Amino acid sequence: MTSLVKVLNENTIYNSEKLSNFIKYLEEKYIIKDEVIFFNQLVNFSQNNSIPLHGWFKYREGYSHTLVREMITRFTIDTKKEFIVDPFCGAGTTLVEAAVNNLDSMGVDVNPMSVAVTNAKTNSYSKADIEEVKLLIEEIPSIDLDQTEIIDYEDIQQYFSEDNFRALLAIKEFVNNISKPSVKELFFSGFLSIIEDSSDRKRDGNGLKKSLSKVTSVIDFYCDKMKLLMADISESSFCNIGKGYFGSATQLDKYVHEFSEEINKKPGLIVFSPPYANSFDYFESYKMELRMGDFIPRLGVKGLSDLRRLAIRSFVSAAKDPIEVDEIIDLMAIEIEEAIPLKETYTGKKDSRTRKVPQMIRGYFHDMGKVLEKCGKVLESGHKCCIVVDQSSYLGKIVPTDLFLAYLGEQVGFNVKEIIICRKAKTSGQQLQKYPYLAESLRESIVVLEKK
Repeated sequence: MTSLVKVLNENTIYNSEKLSNFIKYLEEKYIIKDEVIFFNQLVNFSQNNSIPLHGWFKYREGYSHTLVREMITRFTIDTKKEFIVDPFCGAGTTLVEAAVNNLDSMGVDVNPMSVAVTNAKTNSYSKADIEEVKLLIEEIPSIDLDQTEIIDYEDIQQYFSEDNFRALLAIKEFVNNISKPSVKELFFSGFLSIIEDSSDRKRDGNGLKKSLSKVTSVIDFYCDKMKLLMADISESSFCNIGKGYFGSATQLDKYVHEFSEEINKKPGLIVFSPPYANSFDYFESYKMELRMGDFIPRLGVKGLSDLRRLAIRSFVSAAKDPIEVDEIIDLMAIEIEEAIPLKETYTGKKDSRTRKVPQMIRGYFHDMGKVLEKCGKVLESGHKCCIVVDQSSYLGKIVPTDLFLAYLGEQVGFNVKEIIICRKAKTSGQQLQKYPYLAESLRESIVVLEKK
């Protein structure tokens, strides 16, 4: 008996007996393997921070390169005929690790900043490129700050001290004047990677919180960063192709087809971690880089909202349009809907944010169902799709994301090979105090699907 089944047997978590019984059915139907000892530290990005190439950009939502290596080892693919796919490539962990293991790869992401960093990491840099990089690094200390005007960026200036902001704009102008595309991409990636540290904000939870920058000289900081990047590309010579595409994972087949035609190979393994169903708006966390990198025109409605429309609906929004979902997913959303009035009666306050969560649950699994359908469409029989995902909870209602994704995968042509438990999932102290059973039931997992 797994921890989740035990918790469901000992607690009345759901009002719907049908939902409760179905979750227990899935938990007992699938092979659930506890590999916490091995994977505990591999489902977050922290191990990448000091690793060449991987550590260029602090990407909170990523996983360890070692996890990708393990999936490649367990589910071997033909290097001459196949490539790896990541529908949510983030800062490129899967693609870089594929290259290190002599594999071609491609990825898709709705965050254009992530795609830019990914492509800079997976570029093949020639000796001439490295020589040019070295010469340009020598020019960084002489970047002229006095000629930089703070115009067109009033919407973002509040996040920086004036000196740091002026230096960032001067660095961006320096980068824009680089003519060779691959070298320019490298320096642009270095620029993006210093923005958070140079600001008076840091990523925290569902956005940014105030935290004064410790960077006293942005120019020196950037120079040191570029020396690090140069050292990494000097030691790494990729013969394989890694390419990131800006777009939605719900159109994965389009990008896979394009890449497959380009290199004359087929996808052999899919490894990814989608946004978690945690109501976080990941664009809010990276809005400084998106704006400073000129990926969006302003921070207002016309900026981030256009990107959000491409994303999996893992965040709360005001949208109320009906969403057609599987009956079980709808029962999950109804459970949360029915719990909200009880909370509001207890607190005496209207909870506008939680009221939007049920619709987010419907949207999330609707969109992920589409992504899984596309994954099934591009893979041939016997090939694997590995999904790193976290369970969540709202008002004490456990959302067993790994089970639901496995269930939806079965509906679009996959068998569920196994679900690997990687570690206990975290939740707020307030939730744990009110719902102690969450401590032993929530988990982060790898769902391993196999194309029929």
